[in-house]
Amino acid sequence: MNKKVLLCILFSISAMVFFAWIKLNPEAPPISEEQKKKVIEQTLGRSLKQEKNIPQGEQSYEGKFLFLNYPAYARLYDKKNPNITNNTKLIEYFRLDSEEPKFKFIVLVKSEDGNTVLEELSGVKVRRQSKIYQELVTTVDGQQGALFIKNNDGVERSSFFLINRRSYSFVITGVDAGELEKIYGKIIESLLLPK
Repeated sequence: MNKKVLLCILFSISAMVFFAWIKLNPEAPPISEEQKKKVIEQTLGRSLKQEKNIPQGEQSYEGKFLFLNYPAYARLYDKKNPNITNNTKLIEYFRLDSEEPKFKFIVLVKSEDGNTVLEELSGVKVRRQSKIYQELVTTVDGQQGALFIKNNDGVERSSFFLINRRSYSFVITGVDAGELEKIYGKIIESLLLPK
């Protein structure tokens, strides 16, 4: 027999067996969403519904030079950042952050010489030089300072105060401007500064 004829016969037999197998073994019915959940829960050994235990209310931060309340769900980092603490003027630093809602809040308190004015603070200078910040005058706990607002290319609220030869910087960054404004407002409302 010719090799071509033999190959054609083998191919034909293979194709018939394949189609017969498909015809005799119909596709299994689709699994329902409830059945899928049940199988996944059995595999995981737990319920798919995980309750998030998000702390409610507020926590307080009482530092050497300020007091404020912050959301209980935020994480407080009280360890000093070595990149920041190399600055010998720094006398207080802490940072908060949260994943949901996503934000970071940083506080810096530095000692300044007696001739320093608010306009000379590096944070104020940098924001004034940029065209993306709106500058406002703000008053917190009876103290006047500068507030900078950025709503594009990321969201930021920054406040700067100069009190008793100490500069105070409060910076919050995040994604959602509305949510950030609420968080920032609550934190700043609770802020107590030395007189």
